[in-house]
Amino acid sequence: CDFRKQIVNGIDIPDNSIDLVLTDPPYSLGYDFENDDLTDSEQASFMEKYVSVFYEKLKHGGVLAIFMKQELSHHLYFIAKNAGFTWQNSIIWNRDGGQMPKTKFGICHEPITVFSKGEILNTFNLDSLRVKSKYADSDKRLNPLGKNPGDVWYVPALFGRKAERIKGLDRKAAHPTQKPIEVIYPFIEAYTKEGDTVFDAFMGTGTTGFCSIAMGRNFIGIEKDDKYFEIAKKRIEEHLTTAST
Repeated sequence: CDFRKQIVNGIDIPDNSIDLVLTDPPYSLGYDFENDDLTDSEQASFMEKYVSVFYEKLKHGGVLAIFMKQELSHHLYFIAKNAGFTWQNSIIWNRDGGQMPKTKFGICHEPITVFSKGEILNTFNLDSLRVKSKYADSDKRLNPLGKNPGDVWYVPALFGRKAERIKGLDRKAAHPTQKPIEVIYPFIEAYTKEGDTVFDAFMGTGTTGFCSIAMGRNFIGIEKDDKYFEIAKKRIEEHLTTAST
């Protein structure tokens, strides 16, 4: 498990060495993050920098899965294509909550776009992700392992007092956009094997790292904010200590 404090051009991760980049960058939601107060055009310029680094570090056939707010998804698509990526999926994460304005429909989903380096994926473990079809008991022609889970996922966000939410010393949520394990796990299961390497360049509280290590993957995480860096490091190292006893 490798922790680093910040992402810059020329970071010392070998090129063509990463199997999965799974990350949730800042994208101007109004939080107190570095690079979270940029205009859309400034965000697009920021995207170009980190997306090009991801392309260099991924193995051929490796995957980039990246959270993004709805308004910036089109920027991400064209930037990733220009960098050389091939689009694979746009996952719609239905969070069961979000912004509820009075002048338009509520903003309750978050897109997670999946790209690959090259057209052919090194790994896609569909059978371990299959879900039971509602017709499984009546139609014996269906795959007994279940169906492809599709690209619309219903996973409630970590609002309120969910036990999974990482708390600060004040007992409040340590990070405003912590992602549920249930949303992170399928990407690692789908696109990697045990011993593969997962990279999260915007580590936050370390959910991607926690899941990666728990699933037998190697992990490299980067986080510029000292507070979140220490939270993620402690969370992952505590899991490693528990797992080894």
